Amino acid sequence: MSPLNLVPPSTILVTGAGSRAAATVIRSLERDPSITVIAAESDPGAARADTVDGRHRLIVPSGDDPHFVLHLLDVCIDRGVDVLIPTSGNELAPLARAIDRFAIYGIRILVAPEEALACTFNKFALAIALEDVVRVPRTEFADRTIASSWRYPVIARPRTDGVARDVAIVDSPEALRELSGDEELLIQEYLPGHEYVVDVLATHGPAAVVDVARVRPHENVDVAAPNDAIRDDAIETFARRVVEELGLPFISEIRLRLNAKGEPVLVDVTPGISDSLALNGCAGLDMVRRAVDGLRGLEIPASIETSEVTRSHDLDATLAEFDVLFHEVRHVAMVAA
Repeated sequence: MSPLNLVPPSTILVTGAGSRAAATVIRSLERDPSITVIAAESDPGAARADTVDGRHRLIVPSGDDPHFVLHLLDVCIDRGVDVLIPTSGNELAPLARAIDRFAIYGIRILVAPEEALACTFNKFALAIALEDVVRVPRTEFADRTIASSWRYPVIARPRTDGVARDVAIVDSPEALRELSGDEELLIQEYLPGHEYVVDVLATHGPAAVVDVARVRPHENVDVAAPNDAIRDDAIETFARRVVEELGLPFISEIRLRLNAKGEPVLVDVTPGISDSLALNGCAGLDMVRRAVDGLRGLEIPASIETSEVTRSHDLDATLAEFDVLFHEVRHVAMVAA
């Protein structure tokens, strides 16, 4: 990387300022005096004006607002923003469609291409796209499947991201038949093993060069659940193959679980900044900063080493520190030091 005094200044706009994901981004970027951070939030009640310089705090429309993209583009042009980092899920698709429009004004967006993003949002399309690349769960539409053909329990989940429904365990054919008229649900095989969450950083297009894998017991699904950062070649290779096949740039979270045979099976793919991304800092890697360096045109190593193992107590300490940060600034736009 260039010496700090040769790095050109940059203004970076981070959306979803009230989220853990945004707090992770802001904490990473504010360490660099060459970066000015502007934070945007769609909820007017989410800003604590008494603790923030109002010049760097913005209220913008929600990602599902038809005026969101044009409003954000106007803001970026007016504020001299050269990098835009969305952290809210409903902002990703409209911004992916607008990558070229922003690029005309020299504004780069940390978001996956529209086609790759659409595939990750549609869980049936995701399974089809990856079935010849990695092990994926048996996946069928709830309104077309045959209840007697499954081994129970099974999983019922929404077909697409953004649907306000929970993933549910279905214990019997009778219970599955009750869902047979629901066109919004998919049925997938139940995976009884531990869950692995792999944050993958692709620094040169969709060529993944580094990742941090974390394992947690199957029943723990919250970001604050105990995690152990590990090195596991099979798990890491699995995640990298997913990223490379889908052509996902920047940062992606790959979730997988072990089946009854102990084999890794894909659970989900989440492109962009996840709420749990702060945890990989325990393995000595700031993925946000690396991704932003790439967007800014700075040199990034072809490979990046991470710590061999990070124990759960280290992760617990990071979570405690992170939660303090989150609760103190979750509604606050911050300015770089």
